[in-house]
Amino acid sequence: MNSEQTLPCVLVIDDDITVRLIAERNLQKNDFKAILAANGVEGIELFNEFSIDVILLDYEMPGLSGLDTCRTLRHQLINCEVPILMITGKD
Repeated sequence: MNSEQTLPCVLVIDDDITVRLIAERNLQKNDFKAILAANGVEGIELFNEFSIDVILLDYEMPGLSGLDTCRTLRHQLINCEVPILMITGKD
C-alpha cells in the first residue's frame, strides 16, 4: 500500500491559484494529501472521484459561488460527515 493512500485527503476549492498552491504546500508539509479545484463545478467532480476527508471551500468564487457549491456538496453528503470549512480573503 502506498503511504499517500493512508494520508487524510483535503479538497481545496478556490479560484485563486496562489491560495490553492499555498494550501497544498502547507497541507503536504503536515502529512495531508491535497486535491485542488479551481472552481465549484470542478470541486464537486473531484469530490465524487476521490475519498475526501475535509473540504476547504472559498466563499467567493465566480460562476458557482462557495455557498452554492456548499449546498450541492451538503446535498451529496446526507449520509456521511465530511466537514466543509468556508474560507475567504475578504475582510
